[in-house]
Amino acid sequence: MDKLDNELVESVRAQAVLRLRFGLVVLAIMLGTLAYWGPTHAETHVLEVLAVAAGYIAYNVAAFHFSRRTDLVPAQAMVVATAIGDPLVLSVWLFIAGHSSLLIVGFYLFTILGFGFRIGATAMHICQVASIVGLSVVTWLSPIWHEQPF
Repeated sequence: MDKLDNELVESVRAQAVLRLRFGLVVLAIMLGTLAYWGPTHAETHVLEVLAVAAGYIAYNVAAFHFSRRTDLVPAQAMVVATAIGDPLVLSVWLFIAGHSSLLIVGFYLFTILGFGFRIGATAMHICQVASIVGLSVVTWLSPIWHEQPF
């Protein structure tokens, strides 16, 4: 990656703390928008939404835990895993969020720039590619994005 090992470990830890703190706010926003506008598909059940929410919380807690255990997972591996995992989780939210997903699509940019500022250009590019792939899959598979192509 673009930083020295000690700097990278500290950056990974700081990113994990931010992800955990900000993740709860993002979760509240996403659940609020889902409650207001409803999910993408009428057959999407509340349990599916709660399962995605629980998975999101588990992902944030696991990233936080492993950022503290560089003996188990090296910092470089954590950077790559979270640079791919963050946009992947966001893409799942966009798929189930329906019309409200139009409000949260900006989190891709926030995530990409976060990796760029905190970790470096390499992590930002990994996150950028994962975000483009994730959003492309969502726009291809989600009927809401077919109805609202712009």
